[in-house]
Amino acid sequence: MEILSYVPGRIRIEEKRIYKSKRLSDILQLYLSELIGVKRSKVNPTLGTITVTYDPNHINARDLKEKIENTLSDNKEYLEFIAQHYKDYLVEEKNLNIAKKKMLIFGGIYILYKIKQYFFGKFFIASSLPVLKIAAAITIIKGYPKIKRIYKKIASYFPTNPDKLLLALGISLTLMREGNKGTMLLFLKAFTDALNSYSKLQIKKTLLMNTTNPNNLVWFNHDEKEYLMPLKSIEAGDVVTFYENETILVDGTVLSGDAMINQLYYSGQPEIKRIRKRSKVFEGMVITSGSIKVKVSKIPKIAFKPDILLENLNIKKRIKNYQEKSIYVSSILAFISYLLTGSTLTPISVLLLMTPSATNVALNSGLANYLKLLMRNKIILRNVNTVENLVNAESIVFDKTGTLTKGRLKITKIELYDKRYTEDEILKICSSCESNICHPIARSLKVDGTDDINLNDAPLYIPSKGVVANCQGHSVVIGNQKLMVDEKIKIKEKQKHIFMDKGYYLPVYVAIDNILCAKILMIEEIEHNAVQMVSNLRKDNINDISIISGDLKKNTGHIAQSLNIQSYHGSLSPSAKEEYIKNKKSKGPVIMVGDGINDISALKEADVSISFVNNSCEQALLKSDCILKEKNILLVPKLLSLTERAYHRIQRNIDFNQNYNFVMGSLAAFGYIGPFKAKSLNTMNSILAMINSMRILNIKPNIDSVR
Repeated sequence: MEILSYVPGRIRIEEKRIYKSKRLSDILQLYLSELIGVKRSKVNPTLGTITVTYDPNHINARDLKEKIENTLSDNKEYLEFIAQHYKDYLVEEKNLNIAKKKMLIFGGIYILYKIKQYFFGKFFIASSLPVLKIAAAITIIKGYPKIKRIYKKIASYFPTNPDKLLLALGISLTLMREGNKGTMLLFLKAFTDALNSYSKLQIKKTLLMNTTNPNNLVWFNHDEKEYLMPLKSIEAGDVVTFYENETILVDGTVLSGDAMINQLYYSGQPEIKRIRKRSKVFEGMVITSGSIKVKVSKIPKIAFKPDILLENLNIKKRIKNYQEKSIYVSSILAFISYLLTGSTLTPISVLLLMTPSATNVALNSGLANYLKLLMRNKIILRNVNTVENLVNAESIVFDKTGTLTKGRLKITKIELYDKRYTEDEILKICSSCESNICHPIARSLKVDGTDDINLNDAPLYIPSKGVVANCQGHSVVIGNQKLMVDEKIKIKEKQKHIFMDKGYYLPVYVAIDNILCAKILMIEEIEHNAVQMVSNLRKDNINDISIISGDLKKNTGHIAQSLNIQSYHGSLSPSAKEEYIKNKKSKGPVIMVGDGINDISALKEADVSISFVNNSCEQALLKSDCILKEKNILLVPKLLSLTERAYHRIQRNIDFNQNYNFVMGSLAAFGYIGPFKAKSLNTMNSILAMINSMRILNIKPNIDSVR
């Protein structure tokens, strides 16, 4: 690898490995586009060069060169992953480039014909009417799906590719006529193809931007080096490294390192604990600080929702049905036109005008702009096929912990059982004993003014129970009822009373020198705007709202009561959540909003699954059709409002295209429109479809629905 030129912010590199390798060049181009700080890049396989324009404030030339070198040298698995991940995108991009080249070629030929005919006139075959008819017939064959299938059956006996033969014949016949109108027809056909490919490419590009890594890349350890590899390449017994803010993607044993992990997305409970060498870790745990090397014992089976194909949309089936039947309507109208005019050209005009290609452009460009609209509103839709389920859904199910609640606890009341201590003193003792523990309860109990309290020894944190410490010569036990029983601390029946009656309280008992001194009653904080969100859903006619949780039914019931939700279910296992969604689906499309490992089965089962990009575990994101870019629960009704309005606009656009074809076809039947003008007007229909689709970007959510 050699640097050919360099100025701050721009570097040009010669790399022999990409010379005449289009596939590797495409992959490297995609890799560079994902690097933070890279503004533009051009990988040229013809010259074997790489030109990158970058932001020096985010990345320097040396690091950029090193990243390219490492990627080409040591990350073959990663390069293969990129190739597979972007396969469909590259195919559609190739189709778009081919259409662009055709436009340039036919546009150039058009100009040359104009010059030639001015000086030398036309070739004798240019005025041949049969040649014109054959060229138009070829365009018609390609435009109607049913005719094209019949042609392919017949052409299966040809010794060459029937599509290429049809294309070559059509172009040859048109060019032989030296007709400026015919050449312009080819230009317009290429332009229509470019519009269709561009709209498809926008959908694929947006979906790729919206898709979390489907293979889950991990840092694989080999020969004292780390390599970024897809999870599917990892086997049991391999060693992988996980860093701060990363989700653990495997089950295994810690070989080295020290980290604090959050179990919220693994167990559904907001519990954080410390893990070191020989600790067991499981898929779904999140590292909040530190890093660990893990010997893999089990690789999770990654399964995706199967309904991601655009063909599953009812509106797509409607277009396909229209395209199939359009030949019958067109043929009848063409026959009537022949009876009325007696000309063989008017039926051709009718068939050209009524070619149903514009409906595909209307759908694809409409969906592409709909996806962009959602992104502008901080909503990522990964599964376009769910658009109709979002429009038709009448039922929505929420997970409780971390979804409708903030995943942290709030002190509601302190009961004192020992007159020697005040509420402030109890809180200071708790805060001091739990100062080094990253646990939701510990964070809630922390207060100022604990520097004057000294601990004789480091506190002992007992997962799922509490803390045992020695504070200023006194033994202190802080935790739940199980820990008090273990430490032989007596709890009187009346001291249990509030907890038994108010199941939504989480009691934290505080004992000093084996005597129960206080009980701190804590409660989950409801997510900001959750009440407004429920109200907005009901305004959007979503009245069937329910909560399912692995937490106690009483705790779940309190949250439901606070949000005015009548349907709630607690103490549910992941399989029970899945079964609940399955039963709900029998009455119509169901939306599920969740965030944890214990929600993934339910998310996969739901017709539409929603999670939060920074507040959900990796596996929940993989099962989600829609991801909200921030923890704003009001984005849920906003999604429904925007989707409904965009979908109806797409439908109206398709209706306009179909009516346009029929009206123009009817005019052609009376001889008002010739063959060349017919093709131009048909292309204009595709252009109008694109323009109308852009109006989707201006859609605003219903003000009464989303505030």
